[in-house]
Amino acid sequence: MRKKLILQAVLAAAFAAAAPAALHADEEIKPEVVQDEPAAAPKDPGKGRKGRTILIDPITVKVDADVDFDDDDDDEDDDEDDAEDEDEDEDWDDEEDNEEWTGDGWTPLQLGAIPRYQVFPRGASVYGLSLGLLGVANNEQYGVAVAPFNVESRDGFGGLQASVANEGGDGWGGSLGLIANSFEGSHSGVQAAGIANSIEGHQTGIALAGIANSVEGDATALSGAFIANVTEGGHTGAQLAGIANVVEADANAVMASLIANVVESDAAGVQLTGIANVVEGDAAGIQLAGITNVVEGEGTGLQGALVANRAESLGGVQFGGWNSGQVEGIQLGLLNNVDLGISGDTMVENSSIGGLQLGVVNDTARMSGLQVGALNFNPESGGEYVSGVQLGVVNTAPPVSGLQFGLINSASSLDGVQIGIINVVDGKLRLPLVNWAF
Repeated sequence: MRKKLILQAVLAAAFAAAAPAALHADEEIKPEVVQDEPAAAPKDPGKGRKGRTILIDPITVKVDADVDFDDDDDDEDDDEDDAEDEDEDEDWDDEEDNEEWTGDGWTPLQLGAIPRYQVFPRGASVYGLSLGLLGVANNEQYGVAVAPFNVESRDGFGGLQASVANEGGDGWGGSLGLIANSFEGSHSGVQAAGIANSIEGHQTGIALAGIANSVEGDATALSGAFIANVTEGGHTGAQLAGIANVVEADANAVMASLIANVVESDAAGVQLTGIANVVEGDAAGIQLAGITNVVEGEGTGLQGALVANRAESLGGVQFGGWNSGQVEGIQLGLLNNVDLGISGDTMVENSSIGGLQLGVVNDTARMSGLQVGALNFNPESGGEYVSGVQLGVVNTAPPVSGLQFGLINSASSLDGVQIGIINVVDGKLRLPLVNWAF
């Protein structure tokens, strides 16, 4: 509506200026303004419509205008009119966008200044070379497309793209963007961007970005970014980031970052980071972190951290400041399975060791194998069993089947030997130095 009124007004002014000179050069023509007949009384008091007719001999242009005489009325009608105008503008823009992508056929060569002004329409497909003074856009582009600011291939791309920003549907080949590469479909090949690479489908190949790489589908790729790599599907290959790597589905990959690697499902491979590695499902492989490693499911392999390693269960090796979980293998640390008072910490509550436990303080509900530490606290109340050998300054345990060797040895029951200065069984002092029961 607004565009219609503006267009009518412009036409009226143009006719007013041009008509006298063109049609009646010898006469002085004066436009007249004639009031239409009064309109019927409006339904709403205080409102009415009147029309003005501008007569320009020999041309007549009529302009209608809404006149609101009610100053006390609210703005509801104005808001409705504005909304209608916005809808018309959106329809106009959609029509213009569709018109921009009209045309079909193909060409081996596309030349243009900007996408609106190029030799062949955007709807054409190019099998060859596309060059844009500023930008170039084609329905499909297979070959080479180069423009300083923008290259767009709406439905498909194959070959080489080079621009400040490249965008399109499915693509394969090389996309070099000074700022970004963005694909609404999948991409196979190499992507390199100063800021970001974004793929709404699947990715296969290599993606390198100054800030971030984002894949909404699955990725089989090497992804490298100074800030972050995010794959919403599964990732197979490698992720290298200055800050963080995130995979929302399964990961079979090498993941390296300065801050964190996070897998929201199962993981297999290697995780290296300065702060934390977190796997919310099962994990198989190696986790090395400056601060902590966490596996919320079952783990197989190696966990190493300066501060803490935690796993619901692990078959392999844990070494770090504080280790916890049900471990079948080796635990090496200052504190092994020690309860630090974390509420609901089932990893400690259900902890166990089957193998070698070596630490300053060892605390576990179930131990089978060899336990070596200054203090071996296997709770007599709440603990389940010790089967094997305890070597320490102080050894405490629930039922012991095996050997306790230390200055102080204590067990709820004994099926084996105690060697120490003080030996206690079921709360009662037993023979010093050597005590046995079978």
